[in-house]
Amino acid sequence: EDPEAAGAPSVATRSGQFRNVAVDADVLESRGLLPTVGSFRPVQLVDLMIRLFEQRRSGTLTLTGARRRELWFLDGYPVWAESDEPREDLPALLVSEQLISLGDVPGLLLRSRQQERSVRELVLEQGRVPEQKLLMMERRRIKAVIQGAFAVSDGYFEFVEGDGFAAQVGIFEHHPVPLLWQVLQAIPLRE
Repeated sequence: EDPEAAGAPSVATRSGQFRNVAVDADVLESRGLLPTVGSFRPVQLVDLMIRLFEQRRSGTLTLTGARRRELWFLDGYPVWAESDEPREDLPALLVSEQLISLGDVPGLLLRSRQQERSVRELVLEQGRVPEQKLLMMERRRIKAVIQGAFAVSDGYFEFVEGDGFAAQVGIFEHHPVPLLWQVLQAIPLRE
C-alpha cells in the first residue's frame, strides 16, 4: 500500500527473481523473524514452510527426529531434498516403478560408494532408465521426502540461510501451497 515502497530498489536473487527490499521488510515485520532452530510438530512445520515461502527465503532446513531429512529452499520454494528413510531414496522409487529389480539395489549402492558417483549417474550410464523418466523420478522422490517430513510426530529443526547449494544439486521446484494443502488434510483436526 506504500507507493514509495513500490519504487524502492530491487535486487536479483540467485534464481533471477527480483526482490523489493522495502516490501520484503514489511512482510518480515508483519510475520516476525523466522526462527532458525527449534522443535516442531507437523503443524509448526507447516507454519515454518509458509514463512519460508512468504519471506522467499533460501537455505537448508534440516529436520531430525526418528529420521533425518534436509530440504533445500530457493526463494521460498523447496527445490531439493535428502532423507535417510530408505523408502524415500531413488533406488526404492526405481524398484516401485519396476525400472530396476530389488536384487539390483545392493550392487548399485556399492558401485555408487566405490566410484563416488550418484545412483542417478550410474543408472543413466547403464542406460536402464531414460533420462526424462529419471528426472520425473527425482521430482517424485523430492516430493516424497517433503511429505515424509510431516509424517513424524515431533522433531527438531535448524534453518541455515544461503543459496550456495544451487550449483551443487538439481533444482526441482515444488510449489509449497499444493504440497501443504495435501499435508494439512492428513493432520488430525485436534492438531
